Amino acid sequence: MLQSFSAVLATLALLAFISLLANQRFRDVDRLPMKIQLDGSPGWTAPRALALSLTPILAVFVLLPAAALLGNIGLGPLPVLVLSLSFIAMHLLHIGLIAKSLKV
Repeated sequence: MLQSFSAVLATLALLAFISLLANQRFRDVDRLPMKIQLDGSPGWTAPRALALSLTPILAVFVLLPAAALLGNIGLGPLPVLVLSLSFIAMHLLHIGLIAKSLKV
């Protein structure tokens, strides 16, 4: 169970670091796209701080309970690692799509 929580803390730290780097990259933009259409145009936007912190906040509310629940039933850290890598991939994809949409 300790391995699962260590993976969660490492994931949250990495997501925060990615968000800080993206915040510097998009510092001249007040609102960032949250939904990107298939043609690459933004569907709706959110303030930069909210857009970059949404995935890390969601990760807290998913990964911590998952680590607690999955640690108690003896599955080991693998399911939490898969969830963690999924959150990192989603966050990187979202930031990449933002950059492509804004042409930054």
